[in-house]
Amino acid sequence: MADFHKSYRLSPRPIAVGGQAEVFRAEHKLTGEVVALKRRTGGGTAGSDRMRREVQVQSAIQHRNVMPIVDFDADAFAWFAMPLAEGALDSLACPVDVDQLKAVLRDAAAGLLAAHTLGFVHRDIKPSNILKLIDADGERWVVADWGIVRRPEGQTTANDTLRGAVLGTEGFAPPEAYSDAHAASFAWDSYSLGRVAAWATTGTWPTPLVDLGAPEPWRRFVRLATDADAGKRPQDMNRVLELLDLLGSEVPAVPGIPNETLSAAKDGDVEASVVVLQAAQHYSDDGAFFIDELAEISGQGLDEFVRRDPTVARDLVLRMEYHLEHEPWGRRDFNHYNVPLHWIQRVAEAAADSNLLDLLEDACAALFRQDPLLDRYLQTKRSRQWIASVRGPAAARVAQILREYPAAAKHYGELRHAEDQSIRTVLLAANVG
Repeated sequence: MADFHKSYRLSPRPIAVGGQAEVFRAEHKLTGEVVALKRRTGGGTAGSDRMRREVQVQSAIQHRNVMPIVDFDADAFAWFAMPLAEGALDSLACPVDVDQLKAVLRDAAAGLLAAHTLGFVHRDIKPSNILKLIDADGERWVVADWGIVRRPEGQTTANDTLRGAVLGTEGFAPPEAYSDAHAASFAWDSYSLGRVAAWATTGTWPTPLVDLGAPEPWRRFVRLATDADAGKRPQDMNRVLELLDLLGSEVPAVPGIPNETLSAAKDGDVEASVVVLQAAQHYSDDGAFFIDELAEISGQGLDEFVRRDPTVARDLVLRMEYHLEHEPWGRRDFNHYNVPLHWIQRVAEAAADSNLLDLLEDACAALFRQDPLLDRYLQTKRSRQWIASVRGPAAARVAQILREYPAAAKHYGELRHAEDQSIRTVLLAANVG
């Protein structure tokens, strides 16, 4: 073991103490450089492996927002040295100023993006692991403490993470930490950053697996980042950075979709509509985009998109319904519900016209769940007119879904003028007696 006492003079007391290590302010005896020296306090072989992993990963990432390693014990991995931080995020008073917190989280997300690019998942993002450095390049925040990092497949150690073991810090670890921490995806770190934002804006230490809201302008960022379903969270740090850029924006904006393309799509341009609808699958967590922008694209471009890509169209229908239920309505008029409802109906109509019967079923189910619930006169009238016009195999599917949702069948009335007998029968049965 390389004895750090030969090179460093340590402060008498640690500046931080953890479960497996303690950190001291230290001065290099030869150069006078002041550093933070992290010394392992136990753990045997497992502790040595953990510190080896920490040194190797932090050295491999080489990014200005990841804590660098300046010296280490290459024999037993009993210690390593890093720049001395000016403080951690948890040293700031809550609520943290909006602009300051944005800067901190942008730096942390940039460091995590560099790590994710190499296949590493941190798995323990929390306020005390986000540190401030000041050097010749100015002030920056860095991600530290990579001791329980998830390495790329093929580089993991079999005993690192046993199935069922909980990793990370309670309150900041996502639901999957309690089921299969070994299978951690990049969305794990998205969740933890969202919990950090919630803590920093409320001053409340999060309770494990309990939703923790946040005040404006952080409410939406926290909600999207901390979705219990890992698949619905931002899947990479580029998306987290986009959400941070949009924070507090009064006008809905969609990164990656030029404003002129979005405007052309809403004006009826077919190819622009297809471009926006195809891109929408990458922004499925953006409720404002779905409700206020995507729902406006309901002409021939939507018809063409449904024909070209019914699988993605189905996903968009499900997300549109999700946002109808979960997007805070705020200053929107209640009659704006007509717009996303009509969009769902138009997908169903396009699916019926193209004989895409599976998509037709899914779109009808979404429409029949939401139409009676929201009870907007204009859309109810549109739905009735369309249902009355459906014929052939599509009509049989519409009738089948109406049977499954009797509240919708009752909502639309008897429709004695419906062209299909099966639809008339279902509606009559629901509205008579």
